[in-house]
Amino acid sequence: LSTAGWLDRNGVRGPLRALLDAAFTGELGLDTGEQSALSFLTLIGTGLDTLRLHGDRDARFVVREGSEAIARALVQPLGARLVLDHALVALRAEATGGFTLTFDRAGRAVTRRAERVVLALPFNQLRRVQMGVELPRAKQRVIAELPYGTNAKVMIATRNRPWREARSTGDTFSDGGVYHESWEATRGATGLDAVMTAFTGGTLGVQAGASNPESQGRRFADALDLVFPGVAEAYLQRAARMHWPSARWFEGSYACYGPGDWCTLAGAEAEPVGALHFAGE
Repeated sequence: LSTAGWLDRNGVRGPLRALLDAAFTGELGLDTGEQSALSFLTLIGTGLDTLRLHGDRDARFVVREGSEAIARALVQPLGARLVLDHALVALRAEATGGFTLTFDRAGRAVTRRAERVVLALPFNQLRRVQMGVELPRAKQRVIAELPYGTNAKVMIATRNRPWREARSTGDTFSDGGVYHESWEATRGATGLDAVMTAFTGGTLGVQAGASNPESQGRRFADALDLVFPGVAEAYLQRAARMHWPSARWFEGSYACYGPGDWCTLAGAEAEPVGALHFAGE
């Protein structure tokens, strides 16, 4: 059953339905008619004392130097052993053990051999790889069928924080057809200028790739201005966009189980196959 189907069956409508549709389309990445009701029920929980739109999670902390600082610190000890700009195109198991991997390096085929392989590609990208490996049926199915969300982010710069004047953090949910969630990305930072994030998924996430980031930023600023007057005027005409559905090495944001996937795909993603490991999600 889909999330939309579950909400329909239980008579959920009006403002509550609009809130749940916006929250879970943004959170899980696909329209509620395409996602599994079990994902919705698992996240929102069964407690009656509070409404948990995002389950149990903690998003209090940010990295002062930016999130990329984590990746840079992790790879620093590797030195020259880290080789970039190689696209995996084929993987073959050898009869004597180990694997042969073929990469596309600027249009030239490069071959490497390894005793153990960790595939950190999203499964929708693994579908592009010629797999000369005997894989269990469950692994074949998850590679071929695992659905991915279509989340996108548009971030705008503003000269001040009109939402603070409204005594708000800037967190909103919207069913206005422009974005699903908003939050201030510079909360806790000093200075007058701020960055506000529009987060979308599903059909809206795909549509966020239209036109250019500045135009999408203007649409977001105008929509948020209906909630916090002054945002449209404060918009500095500077915007950035991350559109995962069209990003070549991703073509989606993160896995989003559809109806039935909990019973057929869930759990098969991380199962190793001999010395072949999967860490794509």
